[in-house]
This record gives sequence, C-alpha cells and structure tokens, in this order.
Amino acid sequence: MNPALSVIAFTTLSGAGYGLMIWLGILLPFHRQPPLPPQFGWVAMVLALVLVSAGLLASLAHLGHPERAWRALSQWRTSWLSREGIAAVWCFVPALGVLAVLLGYAPITWLSWLGPLLSVSALVTVLCTAMIYASLKTVPQWRDWRVLPLYALFALASGAVLLLPVLNWAAPDLALNMPSTTAQAALLIAFALRYWQRRHWRDLDATPSLAAAIGLPGAGEARVFEGAHTEASFITREMVFRFARKHADAMFFTALLLGAAFAGGLLELASNQGGGIRIGFALAAVCAYAGIFLERWLFFAEARHVVSTYFERR
Repeated sequence: MNPALSVIAFTTLSGAGYGLMIWLGILLPFHRQPPLPPQFGWVAMVLALVLVSAGLLASLAHLGHPERAWRALSQWRTSWLSREGIAAVWCFVPALGVLAVLLGYAPITWLSWLGPLLSVSALVTVLCTAMIYASLKTVPQWRDWRVLPLYALFALASGAVLLLPVLNWAAPDLALNMPSTTAQAALLIAFALRYWQRRHWRDLDATPSLAAAIGLPGAGEARVFEGAHTEASFITREMVFRFARKHADAMFFTALLLGAAFAGGLLELASNQGGGIRIGFALAAVCAYAGIFLERWLFFAEARHVVSTYFERR
C-alpha cells in the first residue's frame, strides 16, 4: 500500500503521546523513592497532550472532508475507527484531570485513581488504533496477532524514551539507570518482534493470483489485457504500491540501527554519565522516533491490499 505521511505521523506521534501517558499514569501515583520533582509531571503531561493532539490533527489531513470527522464517532458498534475516536476523546478526561492535580487545582490524593485510569485509557486507545488495521481482511499481512502487541510495544518504547530527557531536565542529579534500561528493553523487544513479523510476511503468500481472483484457479497464468481505467484513482494511489525488496531491507536496517542500536547506545552512555543535563537522552529520543517512523512507513508500504491483484500488470 502507498503510505500517506499524515497516517504515519498520526500513528507515531499519538503513539508516543499515549505511551508517555501510560508511563505517567504508573509513575506519578506510585513512585516514592527518590521523589519525583513537581515540574517533571506537568511538563511531561503537557508534552503527551501536545503529541496526541498533533497526531489526531495529522489524521484529519488524510480525510477528504475533515469537517465530517465527527460522524465517525457514531459507528462504534461496528467500526474500530469509531471506537478509537471515542477512546481518544475520552483519554483527554483523565489526562486533564491529572494535569489539574499536578498544577495544584485538585487534591493530590486523586492521583491514586486518576493515574491508573489514565494508563488504561491510553492503552485502550492504542489497541483500538491497532485493531483498525488488524481487522482488515483485505490486507492479509495485517491479519496477524503481532499487530496489537507491536503497536503497544512501540507506544511504550517511544513513551519511555521521551520520559527520560524530561526527567533529566527536571532532576539532573537523579540516577536514571533503571528507567533507561526499561526504555532499552522496550525498544529491543519491539524491533525484534517487528523483525519476526517481516520474516513471516516473506514466507506468507496470502495474496491470491489473478487467475484465482477471477475464479479460474486451474487456468494457469492469467494476465491483465487492459487496465480498468486510463487515469489514476483513489485505488491506484492508495492501494496499489510496489516497493523493491532491496530498498525495504535497507530501510528496515536503517530503522533498526536508529531505533534500537543508536537509541539504546545513547541511553546507555547518558545513564552512566555523572549528574547534570545529559544531551544523550534527547538524542536517543530523536533516534528512536526516526527509527519508529521508518518502521511504521514500512508497515504500510510492504502490506498488499488484495485489490492490487486486479490493477497490477503482470
């Protein structure tokens, strides 16, 4: 399929924002020693809200009529897109509640239930996003059990990596070995699972042949005599896209290098340095996002919609 940059921006930006919310919902009410600095919580929460809002706005850019986006919320009984929209809107409620507590407008004791509610709400939203693609029978590669854990893992990984520069800024002398190890592990597991998924895709020949698609599986090789139309359409622009395997492998290697090797190495170097502002945490966040952005582009580019069988010339 032909990846639209607006969709890639939506899944990566909102995924990072929701991942940050998941970690904040766990850390803020339950972290005791050492105490977290007050400014860390509200700065991280504002960053998460900005990322989520930017991702949602990016998703609207992919719609033909963005002003009608609200109508998608009415189909929650049958549509994962509608469920995701409702979950995304709901997620702002506990997020703004936590922000109100952090800014002193609500009792601090509210964090004991607002924090877990925020984490669960953000995770549910990420899983609803994943189900939009995992539920599509027309894209065989996405009908894979790995899609849900991959979306969750990449959200957790990007959120954990973003958490570190904010925490380092708020508390320069705080030891960050344990949280940086968590971020490294999340990145490594996410990219390892993605590598396994790509290997599975290579062995999967789920797209029907043209002969089978027209109901003549025993007729041998069928060829397209004439195109369905003479000009480009939504189908040819969005659903029919070929990406050379050698370029895909090179791009995934780059994503692996940036998102796992470089980001993990920078986290290790920064966490083992002394006190003070450590630029390595910010650089690790940039590398991790770049790697995840490339990975998400490949997630769309390497998937083949079954309709491409009728439109690709053989």
